[in-house]
Amino acid sequence: MAIYRKYRGKRRLLERLKDHMKDDPVKCTILGMSEFGLVEMTRQRHRESLMQTIFTKCPYCNGNGLVKTYESVSIEIERALKKIIGCHQQFALKLITHPELDNYLKVIDKEFLKKLAEELNAHLEFETSDQMHLNDFHFYSTINNKRIEV
Repeated sequence: MAIYRKYRGKRRLLERLKDHMKDDPVKCTILGMSEFGLVEMTRQRHRESLMQTIFTKCPYCNGNGLVKTYESVSIEIERALKKIIGCHQQFALKLITHPELDNYLKVIDKEFLKKLAEELNAHLEFETSDQMHLNDFHFYSTINNKRIEV
């Protein structure tokens, strides 16, 4: 009798789960419950893969290779800025990027990076260079004009 109740409870649980998953816009298949009480299910991918999120087609080789997306590089710049100010104790900085990356940063990220630097008692300036790769960026001290290695 106890085994029957246990089975009935599992069945009810799976039915409730299936009912709730009907509202999910992404296709989902519930396979059942394992002997350990784990529900096995599959769910259709709804977003791009991690590779597609981080990288984009390379404009240098007409799409045969990959380069990082501007968003990925922007995140790297933020991390580097925090490290330079916090660990290297540099407070007068200039960020040099490729002009296309600079255009991307102008939309939202430049103001965010400037504000972040100010909150950390630092000053940040921006400059561009056509000689740089799309994914490269360099920080320089505006005091001695030397490049800061991150």
